Amino acid sequence: MRYIKLFEDFSFSDKLEEAKWIAISHLGELEEVEVSLPASEGLKERLRIYRILGSPNVKDLNAFEEHMSGEAEGISWSADISWHKERRLSLVAGMTIDDFMRAWLEERFSDLKRWDRQEGKKTEVFYLMPNGVPAFMYVEGERDCSLRWDRVWFFFGEMGIEEFAARKIIKEWVKSITGLELEPRKW
Repeated sequence: MRYIKLFEDFSFSDKLEEAKWIAISHLGELEEVEVSLPASEGLKERLRIYRILGSPNVKDLNAFEEHMSGEAEGISWSADISWHKERRLSLVAGMTIDDFMRAWLEERFSDLKRWDRQEGKKTEVFYLMPNGVPAFMYVEGERDCSLRWDRVWFFFGEMGIEEFAARKIIKEWVKSITGLELEPRKW
């Protein structure tokens, strides 16, 4: 089988399917999560999110990671096996999880319009989506920016990405739009 694979051109879904079976062998039963992701088909075809139905431990996760690094070339993953919330596994083909999330943010929010509002002595700066709903805002001169949970943060949770990692990606994205080093907060 390995010999044949060297000469075949596998699609993203084939690579993701192979990675799913590696995950099942180490983490136990998986259930695919239907995600209504507002994104292009090009991004959607690269992503699979699974609910981990068993109770894998750190040893299982380490074995999964070792197996993936040796066999699933071109697949990146994020696994959350915390006991206090739903266990998730995200698989992305052809790019890192961070690059996927940046691409999603850039694609989803590529047409934001800046709108300033004077509130007393402070200027509030909003970045609005085409429908007029703010994606995020900040107050000039302050270090924080507030991002809408239902527009930005929710998908990082769906992916099982830890908040610290999500903040790093979002901070870089906000800087690319505003040119400012703002600390992202949930709104």
